[in-house]
Amino acid sequence: MIEFLIGLSISSIWIVLAGLGLLFALRIVAAIRAKADLPAFLAIVLLPFSVGYFRAVSERTRFSTLYRALAATTFFFSLLALFWVFYTHFA
Repeated sequence: MIEFLIGLSISSIWIVLAGLGLLFALRIVAAIRAKADLPAFLAIVLLPFSVGYFRAVSERTRFSTLYRALAATTFFFSLLALFWVFYTHFA
């Protein structure tokens, strides 16, 4: 059982890295679709924890629902990856 949890935690690290890249790409697409000026574009793309995205994009569309679901999934897997860090530190 512990081997399964360790494998899941290690796999979660790769899922989180892919999820962060995909979230970054979706923020770029959202900024282009919103036709934002340069400061708003940079805020949407570069502010951490999607603060710029959630501040600039307030309407509910399929795109925003997809983004929110992907952000929640990435957060969940980042918590699983955190278990791997604790396991390697305290083992």
